[in-house]
Amino acid sequence: TYGHKQGDIILKEAAQLMNQRLRKIDSLCRYGGDEFTIILPETNLEGAQQKSLSLQEQVKTSRFTNLIDRKKTFHLSISAGVASISDDITTPEELLLKADKMLYRAKKKIRVNPDVYRN
Repeated sequence: TYGHKQGDIILKEAAQLMNQRLRKIDSLCRYGGDEFTIILPETNLEGAQQKSLSLQEQVKTSRFTNLIDRKKTFHLSISAGVASISDDITTPEELLLKADKMLYRAKKKIRVNPDVYRN
């Protein structure tokens, strides 16, 4: 809708915002398109879920640059899929597949009920 340059700026700003809220041992990586993956070593599933909710709130309350009208900013929301190494998830590939599956589940919930993450 707003063009590639606008999209690139928002992706950079969102990445910067999230990266500032991670530990030095964490890794934020662009996975593809508008998707990122965050690797949280020494973090259990519950801790990862809490970090996800915290990042969602940070992004939701932040304002992002609007190239067309600098006085108006963009508001964003993010969906997250969280997964952890377990007995049935033992390889990096399996971990990414599970996180991806959970991401699409989260996106579907938001489409069905946009108030799911607004409480």
